[in-house]
Amino acid sequence: MPGEWPADYQDATVPGTPAWASEITGVPGPAIIQVARDFALNAVESGGRSQIVMGAGINHYYHADQIYRTILALTSMCATQGVNGGGWAHYVGQEKVRPLSGFQQYAFALDWHRPARQMISTGFWYITTDQWRYDTTSAERLASPLGPGTLAGKTTTDAMVEAMKRGWTPSYPTFNRSPLLLGQQAAEAGMDPQDYVVEQLRSGELRFACEDPDAPENFPRILCSWRTNLLGSSAKGTEFFLRHMVGADNDVNAVETPPEQRPASVTWRDEAPCRKARPHVDRGLPQHLHHPALRRRPACGHLVREARHLLDRHAPLRALLQRGHRPALGGAHRLPGLPDPWPGSSPAWAPRYLGTQTDVVAAPPDPRHPRRP
Repeated sequence: MPGEWPADYQDATVPGTPAWASEITGVPGPAIIQVARDFALNAVESGGRSQIVMGAGINHYYHADQIYRTILALTSMCATQGVNGGGWAHYVGQEKVRPLSGFQQYAFALDWHRPARQMISTGFWYITTDQWRYDTTSAERLASPLGPGTLAGKTTTDAMVEAMKRGWTPSYPTFNRSPLLLGQQAAEAGMDPQDYVVEQLRSGELRFACEDPDAPENFPRILCSWRTNLLGSSAKGTEFFLRHMVGADNDVNAVETPPEQRPASVTWRDEAPCRKARPHVDRGLPQHLHHPALRRRPACGHLVREARHLLDRHAPLRALLQRGHRPALGGAHRLPGLPDPWPGSSPAWAPRYLGTQTDVVAAPPDPRHPRRP
């Protein structure tokens, strides 16, 4: 057969062998061989009843898609897919993709404005919590054989930054300048906001925030965790969250990437920032006050805990809707007895105090309307 093939299972020079996988994962090669043979043999003897039960962790990791493909390849090769008791029992959540269109409509108020500021959470946390500073993975290892050399010399961070700048994946904050300030500056320059942003990018006066994520102007200043278990159990790389985002006690023991393996498209700051987001507001239920994050010592007291009754979770939203703001989907009813979070607010409140603002949102161009997002 054409191509390069390993001499045997102990050949670590060619991808795909147990020896090659052992060097990367630390799992002994004989153990990999044994598990693979047992899985395949059981599939033969049971008529396809070999099953992989996947937990929540895999789809939160940066290269989850590669792991997914590996699982599907194994279950397909062993003829276990579609067999009762066999195949892939994946973590709950992926099957909820179908109603996402409805969720996005009200979650991002798409009948008020478009496009939504929505991006992949894994990419956001990877950049925000500075995990990219410790990642030595080469993007070329994951490149398609149909495009040899396209990712040569690039890290995973370089690939992500390129995708963000090209509009392949949304990125927020997008620029190292407030989008509202960009709108004001465009008006002062007498230019269309799109032309102004392009001119600023070409001149180098404006940069994408992902090119310098450790610059103070690019920090996400407020983290609002709405009844989630982000810190302590759900975050993948919790210790990096605690060090770089919250600024709390942490157990990070990873070594930062050496100079020769650092991303070429990102500004490297010798001193990594801590406590990017402040305050951290966790609006949870009283019974969640034992949350693991509270056992950490927050830096300078910037970890804020606000417990609200379950029925009062959306009181601020109800107040806005009740007082004349057009709801995203249907009406809203105020529960009796709930306090008014913003007394005296009215539809004229925002224009009176904030004026009319032009918000600049970057989005991939629509080929049907090149001048529109």
